[in-house]
Amino acid sequence: MEFLRQSTSVTKKMGPFVDDSDGKTAETGLTISESDVRLSKNGGDFVGKNDSGSATHDESGYYAVGLNATDTNTLGSLLVTVHESGALPVWQDFMVIPAHIYDWLFGSSGLYEKAAKLLVNKAVQTKSTGSVVYYDDDGVTPLVTVTPTEDSTTITRTPS
Repeated sequence: MEFLRQSTSVTKKMGPFVDDSDGKTAETGLTISESDVRLSKNGGDFVGKNDSGSATHDESGYYAVGLNATDTNTLGSLLVTVHESGALPVWQDFMVIPAHIYDWLFGSSGLYEKAAKLLVNKAVQTKSTGSVVYYDDDGVTPLVTVTPTEDSTTITRTPS
C-alpha cells in the first residue's frame, strides 16, 4: 500500500496490464479513459475518478493514471481499479493521509531535511557564550543558532 497526500493531484503508474487470454502478454495499446478508472474511498461505492485525463501507456503494460485533489480528498483507504476490455483487471490500494503528516514523513516541508542536516553538518560552538551555530551543506550558511541561558539549576538552549 502506498501513501497519498490528502487533496493533492498525483499521477501514479498502474499495471502491468496483461492480455486476458494468455495472462502474460503486456497490453501496450489500451485506451483507458477517465470513466474506466474507478475509485472506492474507505470501502464506499465505486465512482469514476474526477480527474478528466485518460491513462497513457509508459512501457511494458504500465499506464500513468492521473488523480486530482477531489479524487484524493477523503482520508483513509483508496482503491483504484481499471477493468479494460482485452486485459485482466488491475487495481492498486492507497492510504490517503493528512498533508502535514505526509510532509513530515516524506520531507515536502523541508523540516525533515533540516533536522537531518543539524545532525550531520558542520556546527561551531563559541566558548565564551556557549552558542552553537549549525550550518547548511555549504558549511557557510547558518541554519539555526542555539544560545544557552542558565539560572541556578538549569541550562536552557533556545534556537534563533
